[in-house]
Amino acid sequence: KVLSGIEGVSDIEDSFDAGKKEMRIYPDYDKLAINGMTVAELASFIRIASTGKVVSEFTERSDKYDIRIKLQDDQFATIEDVENLKITTRTGKKIYLKDMVRFDINTSLSQIQHRSGSRMIEITANTAMYSDNGKMKKRTPSEVNQLLFGNKIRNVKGALQSFEKDNPGYTIEVGGASDQKKKSFNSLYLAFLVAVILIYMILGTQFKSYIQPIVVMITIPFAFIGVIAGLFFTGTPFSLLSLIAVLALAGIVVNDSIVLVDFINKERDRGVDRWNSLINAGKIRLRPILLTSITTIFGLVPMMISTSESVAMWKPMAVSISFGLAFATVLTLLVLPVIYSLVDSITCVLKGKKGITLKEALEIRVEKGYDK
Repeated sequence: KVLSGIEGVSDIEDSFDAGKKEMRIYPDYDKLAINGMTVAELASFIRIASTGKVVSEFTERSDKYDIRIKLQDDQFATIEDVENLKITTRTGKKIYLKDMVRFDINTSLSQIQHRSGSRMIEITANTAMYSDNGKMKKRTPSEVNQLLFGNKIRNVKGALQSFEKDNPGYTIEVGGASDQKKKSFNSLYLAFLVAVILIYMILGTQFKSYIQPIVVMITIPFAFIGVIAGLFFTGTPFSLLSLIAVLALAGIVVNDSIVLVDFINKERDRGVDRWNSLINAGKIRLRPILLTSITTIFGLVPMMISTSESVAMWKPMAVSISFGLAFATVLTLLVLPVIYSLVDSITCVLKGKKGITLKEALEIRVEKGYDK
């Protein structure tokens, strides 16, 4: 009933199938004892009357056929027929069946589902398009769950938020697409953690340092900023493909940092001071960094602007990678030199070394003719 009141929800079904009606027979044990009958004899009588009993076998030309004895179909067709069946006791007395049993007509369940040992009813529905102030929108499972169970972060109350409190002994759980999405997200979170650890190990081996890999990987949070901004500006919902894109970005955005930091290290190995190494890296490596990022971004633009339904499902991934890479590239060029300089200053202080000022570095730059 609650689901049917939400716009954009269709094909609502549940697993509570009432099934067909059945006749239940409850023996009166006192009356059975008085007439010298047992429950087994009563059950056998009813079974023979309804389904019959194989009493012999007929053979014809090597083919065998069962000979079954049972009542005529019209003698066992209605409730009254069953109630008025006469059963012969051990003393030879004939008694109506209704005088020794109680009949109850009830509806049986066609199937009973269980989960973790408890009975369960499954309610399913699909999300569809709905009209919002004349504008057609696609309802998402996350929105439906929010309307049903609320959202503490957004301070939204759900229609079924107090279901378990109002119905003691019952619990309600979310399954279907939302449950699969949650499991997929959890597995990707673990994959992301493993990816970050592997990237750190590879960079640590390359730079032979414990600190510089952290400086390089600082661009990964920059990519998150771009992903959030891109999804917000384009009105694209965060989906599983968006999270996969974030996982891919963890390996893509560090490329620009590697190019920059590697060049800075080579400059310093040549004897160039920290400030001029940073300036040279920003100046000389600007073009290759921009070109590699721009070619990747423009390669995804057709997927971002396409209106084809077959491409629509991939749009969140394209938007996430494009905006994430764009933001990470810009922030890498601006912020990474600052972080490198800060880390290097802290290292110098810890080692008791004294560096030079930016003014002194610029004088050295003019003197050695770096700008030529």
